[in-house]
Amino acid sequence: MIAADEPEAGRIAEAVLADGGNAADAATALGLALAVTLPSSASLDAQGACLVHDGAARTTEALDFSSGTSARGLRALHAKYGRQPWPQVVAPSEKLARFGYRVSRAFAQDLAGSGAILTGDARALTMFMTPQRHMAQAGDTLTQAALATVLAQLREHVAEGGGVEDAPRWSVPDMKEEKGGRVYALRHTGDSEGATSGMTGFVVGDTQGSAVACVLSMGKPFGAGHVNTAGILQAMRGSQALEASLGVAGDQRLRFAATGDLPRSARLVNVIRCADATDTCQAESDPRGSGYAYTAPVRGN
Repeated sequence: MIAADEPEAGRIAEAVLADGGNAADAATALGLALAVTLPSSASLDAQGACLVHDGAARTTEALDFSSGTSARGLRALHAKYGRQPWPQVVAPSEKLARFGYRVSRAFAQDLAGSGAILTGDARALTMFMTPQRHMAQAGDTLTQAALATVLAQLREHVAEGGGVEDAPRWSVPDMKEEKGGRVYALRHTGDSEGATSGMTGFVVGDTQGSAVACVLSMGKPFGAGHVNTAGILQAMRGSQALEASLGVAGDQRLRFAATGDLPRSARLVNVIRCADATDTCQAESDPRGSGYAYTAPVRGN
C-alpha cells in the first residue's frame, strides 16, 4: 500500500514492493524519488521525520531528522529496517534525474504558484525550465544531471557528512491508549506551523504488517530558492512543523497510518486504513491534491 503527493515517486515505491522490498525499502526509495520529482517540498536537503511500525516485532518507533537532511534521515530508516541492498533502493531516483521524468500536475502546480522564487538563481532556472525557456508545465520532461551525480555518489558511498547535533535520532513516539488499541503520534511544532505547502507526506505498508509514515519539509515552497553547486535545492533552516500518526490494535496489528492531522489538517493528508478485526487495508491519497494511491489486490481475490 502506498499513498503519496506525487505519482512518479509513488510508482517507484510500488515497484520496490513488487520486487520483494519491505515498507522501509519502499519508503526510502519514495523519499529519494521525491527529491527529483517534487523538490519544492522534498529535496535531499529537506528536514523530516517518520513513524515506523515493525509488523514482525510489533514495535513502533519515531525517526527525527528535523535538524538534518532527508538524505541522512532516509539512510537511517533503511539502515535499520530495510531489506534490499542500499544501491538498489537509490538507483530509481538516480535514473529519473539522469534520463528524465515527466513533470506531474502536483509539481507543475508548485512551479506555477511558487516558482517565482527560483528566478533569481541561474542553477534553479537551468533545472526547472525547459529548453524553450519557460517554467516546466505538466507533461514536460526535465533532467537534472548534477542531482543525478549526487545520487550516484549517494548510491556508492552512502550518506555522510553533518555533525552529531544534526544526526537522525530514533525515539519512542508519543502514545495514548484507545479502546482496543494504541495511537502513536509524531508532532514536531515549529516555524512552519501554519504552512499548507512546502512539505509533503507519504505512507507505505507491506504484506508483513509493517508501515512507514514520513513527512518532509523545505520550510516553504522551494525552500530558500537556491540550488547549490551539487544540484541540490536548499531548504529553509529552522524548526519545521511535522505531524504523522499510526494506530495499532491491541495485538499490535496495523489499523491506520497517516501524515497530517486527519481531523483538521489544511495540508494534504495521505493515509492507510485497515478494517477493524481484519487485515483488509486501503491506501488513500488526499482528493484535494494530484497524488497517487495504490493498494495491491489480495492474492486469490
